[in-house]
Amino acid sequence: MTSENNSLPLNLQEVDKTTGEVVKLDVNSTSTVQPVALMRLGLFVPTLKSTSRSKANRKNVTDATEELVQLSIAKSEGYTDVKITGSRLDMDTDFKVWLGIIRSMSECGVKSDTLELSFVEFVKMCGFDSRRSNKKMRDRISNSLFKLASVTLKFQSETKGWTTHLVQSAYYDINEDIVEIKAEPKLFELYHYGQAGPASAESH
Repeated sequence: MTSENNSLPLNLQEVDKTTGEVVKLDVNSTSTVQPVALMRLGLFVPTLKSTSRSKANRKNVTDATEELVQLSIAKSEGYTDVKITGSRLDMDTDFKVWLGIIRSMSECGVKSDTLELSFVEFVKMCGFDSRRSNKKMRDRISNSLFKLASVTLKFQSETKGWTTHLVQSAYYDINEDIVEIKAEPKLFELYHYGQAGPASAESH
């Protein structure tokens, strides 16, 4: 196993043997709770060979109020109901790409809410072998970025609401060796681990 894989800030060993879902994610000892919240919500599930393609691609609505009502945006705006809608995300690729985004933003920083790094480096950040940066790998990452960008979050109170995406946009160019991922700045807690705080979340 490569050193890149060993240094990934995650622990995939805690799995509920009844449901197959990860119930604990150790990002590191000083992590914020928010990245872990997406795991507890069951947003990422094991890839089951018996799962039909139509079922895997079906949109799911998850009540995320208990986990995400503590986000800064929910507190400041008084939102009391949070729902996440999108395709069910798998552990094999989607989870690794999501953690790759979090790790990349932490180590590389963002400018104007946008992460920019080389495609090869992003592959490493996701824990994949960069030597396998072939068409199959590119397709896996491309499809995963599409799925992550299609996930919507809806915040509501009795008088107002706000809808946004988990990932605002994702762009890559193999020939130019570049990946650009635009985050939703109001959800900064979801993208970062380590010492939490808005100041570390954005670079201007």
